[in-house]
Formats: sequence, structure tokens, C-alpha cells
Amino acid sequence: MRRCHGLRSCPEGELQKAADDVNYEMRMLRECSQRLRRPPHDPVLRNALIESYLLHLRNLFHFLGVREQRHERGRDVLAEHFVVPWKRPDCPAALRGQMDRVNKRLAHLTYERLTMSDQWDVRPFTGAMAGLVGKFLFALKGRQGWFQEAQNAAFWQDGVVVRWSSTDQSVMTTTVSVSDVVEFSRPDPGGSERGNS
Repeated sequence: MRRCHGLRSCPEGELQKAADDVNYEMRMLRECSQRLRRPPHDPVLRNALIESYLLHLRNLFHFLGVREQRHERGRDVLAEHFVVPWKRPDCPAALRGQMDRVNKRLAHLTYERLTMSDQWDVRPFTGAMAGLVGKFLFALKGRQGWFQEAQNAAFWQDGVVVRWSSTDQSVMTTTVSVSDVVEFSRPDPGGSERGNS
């Protein structure tokens, strides 16, 4: 069996299976953003929810090949495997510099955490990612059925709606109503929790 080894060399069956994982990332980001409208009061659950949201945001950012990335992509599942040619999108203003912050706050234990904010403004992140994913969904040719769930969601039900136009670009209306800022909670040495959303 031939395996996917990078850009444009993926067998159709393997791509279709990989589409399930891409759908999962889209669904989890959408579901987490919906739950962040009213973050849990329990600081552990709130942290787990925002960390899950940021992880799925990071995964989709990488999948879409946003130009801000700096690392090798090896056997990663990428939008350019599904849409040929895929024009790597520019990084939306709301996400500029944020993936580096996500990496340092979430994926790596770094000294930079000591000076980084614990707050995440998820509203513009969700809107920016909705636009990027909307462009991907619009560009699909012959594989739309693999991403039917995302397309049927009118892109994200928490207020971001992608309408398809007759041109080659999606039109995005953003009316996201998630909490403006969600803050990580760390136990205070004195026993109280810091930061409310």
C-alpha cells in the first residue's frame, strides 16, 4: 500500500481517512468556542477548556499552512493535500504572533511564560480561524463530501457564518459572542484563585 509522504503524493483512501481527523479538529474548535461563551467556574475545567481550544486552533493553523509558520512539515496532514493548488493564506491580524505564544504557554515549558499574559481573547481568534477554514472549504473540489459536517454547520454556530459567493472567495460575517477574554487560573499560594473571565 502506498503511503502519504508529503505534498500531493497522498493516495485518495489515505486522504479520506485523514479528512476525519481534520473534521475532528474543526468540530473540537467549534465546540470549545461555544463552551467558552460561559466558561466553567472551576479553574481546572476552565483551564482544560481553553487549553483544548488553543490546541485545536494551533492544529488547524498548521494544517492550513498559514504563512507565519517556521517549522518543517514532514508527514503532517495539510490543506494542500486536499486542494491543489492551495494558496497558503496570510496570517490574519488577530492571530499574528499568537501561535508562538500558544507554543510557549501551552506546548513547551519556557521561561517566557513568566512574562506572558494568562489571558486569551478567543473572540477574534475564532473569527480569524472561521475565515481561514471557510476559504479551505470553499476551495474543495470533488472532496466536499468529506467535510460535510463543517459545511453543514454554516461554518460555526457560535456566530461566525461563512456564506459562499459566486466569486472564488468566501464572504464572512462575524458576530461571535464568546467571552471577550478567558484567563488561565493558577492556584494562588494563599489558596485563592486569580483571574475571572
